[in-house]
Amino acid sequence: MIRIKNSKIDDENYVPVKDVMSSPLVTVKEDACIPVVAHIMEHYNIGCVVVIGKEGKSLGIITEK
Repeated sequence: MIRIKNSKIDDENYVPVKDVMSSPLVTVKEDACIPVVAHIMEHYNIGCVVVIGKEGKSLGIITEK
């Protein structure tokens, strides 16, 4: 669980990230074109993908919004 310093999170309503995330993680390379990314998101019925750089590290996300 992630805690934010000095946050007032009610433990009774706390939802772990693993309970709301999609699995497996869908990623795209940083040089992927937008139409291909849109096709991947539609194919997997997901709202975002993680963008991976040349060194294999995540750079950010692309969302449907």
